[in-house]
Amino acid sequence: MLLKQRYRLRRQGLTSRASIIAQKINALISRNRSKSLSKLSTANTKELWAAVKKTRSPCDTVNGSMVLREPNAINKYFANIASKDMYDPSELDHFRCDKSGDFQPLTNI
Repeated sequence: MLLKQRYRLRRQGLTSRASIIAQKINALISRNRSKSLSKLSTANTKELWAAVKKTRSPCDTVNGSMVLREPNAINKYFANIASKDMYDPSELDHFRCDKSGDFQPLTNI
């Protein structure tokens, strides 16, 4: 609820009020972490690892995100979103700095 309220206030440009709510959120997070860590002060190894596993993101696991495991998938994704059908190289010619001398227009390789 507080996160939604903070987001709404920031969108409305009321940053000072949003900052107050952000401080409340930070205090709640700190209190919650402090409680959970204080319980671990007498924990054995198995309990400590169980606590670590709870805080790991899905990307940290062996079968996690393909983005971290497959660079070719990353390249394919960005090539797909960065390409344009019916690409016209002359659209980019005005971005070149030196238009004199041996100017070569950009080409689609």
